[in-house]
Amino acid sequence: NWSGDVRDKIQQEMLELASGVDYTLISNTGQLQLYKNAGCLNVKYWQIGYDDTVFYPQFKTNFVSDLVVAANAYPNSTFRGASSRVNIITKLKSKLGDKFQVYGGGYIGNISSGGCHGSDLNNAYNNSRCILNMSNYNDIDDYFSDRLLTCLGTGRPVISFTYPKYQNYFSDNHAILMTSSFDAILDKLKLCKTDQDFANSVGINGYYKARSEHTYKSRVIELFNMLGLS
Repeated sequence: NWSGDVRDKIQQEMLELASGVDYTLISNTGQLQLYKNAGCLNVKYWQIGYDDTVFYPQFKTNFVSDLVVAANAYPNSTFRGASSRVNIITKLKSKLGDKFQVYGGGYIGNISSGGCHGSDLNNAYNNSRCILNMSNYNDIDDYFSDRLLTCLGTGRPVISFTYPKYQNYFSDNHAILMTSSFDAILDKLKLCKTDQDFANSVGINGYYKARSEHTYKSRVIELFNMLGLS
């Protein structure tokens, strides 16, 4: 049984099913002890993947926007970092205007252009100079949603909010651009606009990283190894 979601507390259905499965799998290492303390002793770490047939580079040289994000806006009490994400996206939209494309539901006013998924989202990502990644939880070891992988899979440089132990998978300023504030996001965006060779290098390095280590195929191989079936 696997879950790619995180919550402040252990997911009750995961605990209830634990005794009937060989492994309970979660997509971060920061909550392993939380699950064990709750009695889920067979918990293990298995990271999320992405579909590389849907998200892939188009190698654009002209861009519709400078920055794009796909993320829903949730009420402040829903997730620990929900209000922070909405605040930063709102400030970026005010600062960048039409050069910042926002996709997702729940926003107040005309911040978002609405929902965008699959091949349409891949097109939106490829039509932007940079892509923004920010989760509702940015303080859990090894946790990132599949959003990050789909962003990297397009070959565009990804400006991502940092999270603990990101170094286990990604190298800052090589395959990804890590940030921790509104101003830092603007600094990274400015760097990509002024040094396009650097931006393209980060983008393609991110693509190679995602394509070689984080596809669904890669994850299935990891699972086979975990089960001793390789």
